[in-house]
Amino acid sequence: MNSVAYRLYTEEAYRSEMFVNTIPEIQRTNLASVVLQLKSLGVRNLLEFDFMDPPPQVPKKNAIHKIYTRNFLLGQYFELHVSTVGIRCS
Repeated sequence: MNSVAYRLYTEEAYRSEMFVNTIPEIQRTNLASVVLQLKSLGVRNLLEFDFMDPPPQVPKKNAIHKIYTRNFLLGQYFELHVSTVGIRCS
């Protein structure tokens, strides 16, 4: 059976600009909501969490810092707990 494929890009762009495999979404997005959700589920050490496709450490640290400075997390680093505001946001 013959079929037709329609492209929304040029063949040149396909050959030179596109990735062979796409980068997993967890490695491309802001991790603040993911970190807050994991903390609300009781995950203690977010930097050592076993992601299927783990994002780099720096974005994870940035996300932790971001939600901590917005008072969604309370406490010291390894003893962070989700605040009442953080619970409502997660």
